Amino acid sequence: VGKGGVRVPVDVTGSMVGFDGGRVVQLIFRDMTENRRAQEVMNAANTILQLGNERRSKKEFLDAAVGLVSRWSGCSHVGIRLLDEQGNIPFASYTGYSNEFRQCENWLSIRKDQCTCTRVVSGKLDPQESPCTTAGGAFCCNNTRDFVKDLSSPEKSRYRNVCFAQGFLSLGVIPICLEDRSIGAIHVADELEGKLTPATVGFLESVAPVMAAVITKFRMEEEIEKNYAVQKIINSLLQVSMKELDLEETLDLVIGSIFKIPGENFYKKGVSIYLQENCPGEFTMKAHSGLEENVLKAVSKARLKKCSCGRNVLVQPAGDVLPRVNVPAGDKVCPGPEKHNNYCIPIVNEGAVIGAMNVYITPEHRCNPKSEEILSAVANTLAAVITRGRIEKELQES
Repeated sequence: VGKGGVRVPVDVTGSMVGFDGGRVVQLIFRDMTENRRAQEVMNAANTILQLGNERRSKKEFLDAAVGLVSRWSGCSHVGIRLLDEQGNIPFASYTGYSNEFRQCENWLSIRKDQCTCTRVVSGKLDPQESPCTTAGGAFCCNNTRDFVKDLSSPEKSRYRNVCFAQGFLSLGVIPICLEDRSIGAIHVADELEGKLTPATVGFLESVAPVMAAVITKFRMEEEIEKNYAVQKIINSLLQVSMKELDLEETLDLVIGSIFKIPGENFYKKGVSIYLQENCPGEFTMKAHSGLEENVLKAVSKARLKKCSCGRNVLVQPAGDVLPRVNVPAGDKVCPGPEKHNNYCIPIVNEGAVIGAMNVYITPEHRCNPKSEEILSAVANTLAAVITRGRIEKELQES
């Protein structure tokens, strides 16, 4: 037992030594605290690496990792944020948070939002946070009520106050870095104060780089899988143009191919394809993936100057992907399945817009260059297939 009654792990060695003409037992006590911590970190790192080998996807790994962090930290609320190409740090996995908290805090951006999480991921914590900042760049506070009480008004404005309002007295944000490059953060919180001891935070800081390595491995595998799948889809679409299929069959195959793109959370009933026919400035829906009857009536035609999708196609450079976001359920301008977001992609041939592809996506999905690049590739391939079919039809009729 050490000072203050704290139990300390020790290694004891004993030997008989001569003393004052007799023999006595000499005991040597060595503090094994650091050795034990190092062993615990090594065991934890091995557990994480094993999970990385056993789990089949990044999501499965992160779900398991969140469970481990919750157990190691003793905190009721744990989440892992991952940084994306747009600077967003959504929760890739989490446990214990209320829906209200998650919806409010999920899509923080290191480019637009000011709060502890964004600053930890950016590596730029504020001066008022220095008492709670570790050498490794983590933020650790065991009584947020006292922390906020001592802040000036300008300093308070640097926080979103959502964690404080949730009653999290213990709050920690640990950066997840790989070779000095931040890829996310571990968010731990609890309603009880004093949950995050220096030893606990140091432990999480030690295992975070191992998590980063496993996450990066999964990301690389996902990228390879997605690129392969997209190329396979494009090749299959080009092969379709060589078959004796009518236009509707071809478009149905295109819609089906979109849902085969891995990692994209498109609605299963959320794609419609419009083509310009005889009436200039008006697109007619030629294929869809099962939109409901009331939606079909509302969106069967897209007039360039009246419909939001049509206006987008009209004003944007040919080939651009046109995102609209936060479309509520029952929207009269752009109705669709429930509350949704959507992409509008022009189908372009030799600089002329010959159609458009409307893709509904889940509210959680955020527009990103990779999704837009994939959809543009599909639209460009579709344009080539449609043009070839029209040319062949004209030759047969001449």
